[in-house]
Amino acid sequence: MISFAILQNLLLPYKEEAMKDKLFNLMRPQSLADVKGHKVVTDKVRRWIKSDSIPSFILMYGCRGCGKTTVARILSKVANCDNPNEDGPCGECPSCKQAALGINPDILELDAASRNKVEDVKALTEKLGYLPFFKKKVVILDEVHRLSATAFDSLLKTLEEPPENVIFIFCTTELQKIPDTIVSRARKLEFNSLPTPVIAERLSEICKNYDKPYEEAALLAIAKASGGAMRDAINNLEDFFEIGITEENVLSELGLAGEQVILSMIEGMCEGSWEKSVLNFRKEVTKGMRLQSFIDSVISVCLDLMQANVTNTVTEISGTDAYKEMVLKISGKVSFVKLSEICNAFSKIRPIGLDAIQIEGLITSLLIEESSVERLRKQVEELTKRINALENGKISSRAAVISTEPVNSTVSEELPFDEESPLDELESVPFDQPADTAKVLPEPNENEQKMPDPSTLKADENEEDGEIEEEVSECDCCPYIDECTGDCIQDKVKNIKEGNGEKTVANSDADTTKEETDESEDVLEAPDADDFFSSLARLF
Repeated sequence: MISFAILQNLLLPYKEEAMKDKLFNLMRPQSLADVKGHKVVTDKVRRWIKSDSIPSFILMYGCRGCGKTTVARILSKVANCDNPNEDGPCGECPSCKQAALGINPDILELDAASRNKVEDVKALTEKLGYLPFFKKKVVILDEVHRLSATAFDSLLKTLEEPPENVIFIFCTTELQKIPDTIVSRARKLEFNSLPTPVIAERLSEICKNYDKPYEEAALLAIAKASGGAMRDAINNLEDFFEIGITEENVLSELGLAGEQVILSMIEGMCEGSWEKSVLNFRKEVTKGMRLQSFIDSVISVCLDLMQANVTNTVTEISGTDAYKEMVLKISGKVSFVKLSEICNAFSKIRPIGLDAIQIEGLITSLLIEESSVERLRKQVEELTKRINALENGKISSRAAVISTEPVNSTVSEELPFDEESPLDELESVPFDQPADTAKVLPEPNENEQKMPDPSTLKADENEEDGEIEEEVSECDCCPYIDECTGDCIQDKVKNIKEGNGEKTVANSDADTTKEETDESEDVLEAPDADDFFSSLARLF
């Protein structure tokens, strides 16, 4: 069998050659002291190392390329190091040397994106049954969120009760995709995106280490374009080692717009200038500017301008001295409300991603007149200035001008609504005395329409309804005309023809009245049953 030392010597040249091709691997921190921008994480790891209590299951999550794998490798070296310290491994023992070359048999670094099946997890757990070569076996599983659901289920029992000589370190950029049963069993370390000044400082250290001249503006542009990922920034920096690390090269290669151009465009949007905003945008697009980088740059510069507008200082703003001076100068000219409007508009389109024409339309829409809130604010400021000037006596008040022209006033003939009513002059009458209706009721007005007679209304209603009122006969013998025998009427006509005249008619009327009185007296007496029913039959 080939001994381990012979295998190490055989693999060493290939490993060194592979690492020379990747700058970020060569410049990867080898101790916690070299890790930048993660003080909370490094302090917690130092406490674990100092107390010799590294957890058996650690879950690291956060932004891409921000140091998760780096810290995981440092922990794996410390777990097998003979003389570890608070900052990490010693780097001199056999375990540290083999780990530096990537040939330590106790450190298993796997990619879950390519090995995400149940069979892969079972093969891994079988390897953990063997004793470690040094102290402990460390399993670094990168992109662990790519494991399948069944693969996670097969790991549950092992993660809950791991062997004493095994340490699991999981790394992921999407914590929400990992089951809660896995997350609850781990000790978690969160890695945030790195600030731009931290990345720029690290890039300057690398340039000095390799004796490469650089411009500060170029490093800041690379740092901003990396999006908080140190790995992306180092990879971009390596591309400029041959052509020169200058601002012009960086902007043209990465498709970025200069800070002065962005400031000029924002100033044009605030002032409503077509040339500064739209025309500059068209020029940058023809140069090959990346639209997503442009949107991010506009948001970042707007935030710097708003900060300078509120605080009147640029000490907390990252950038060159020339950039800070321009920010302080422009922030005093533009409105905070307009800056927030621009920042809000570009923040909404950032996750969507628009083409050049759509972004140009958005810029054009931002050139419109200021909002009503901004106009109202300016009016209030102007009025406040005038009031202060008047109070200080700087502005003399104008004399009032009295007009001598006659005023045409028209008097209304109508009584006002508060005129006293005639009812107010009525006398009050005690409740135990009768009231004089002549005094109480007002005199009727001749112009007022008289109320119609109820009987007339009733007759009209009957006529409208089509009802015909039956005529009642004056005959004593029968109540209706259609049943009258005609004897009484013939007698009256006969008397008139004989010449009795009015007297005869009057006598006949008197006789008729007398007969009615006699009949009324007879009615009071008990009537005959036959006569009563015969009269009743005539009625119906």
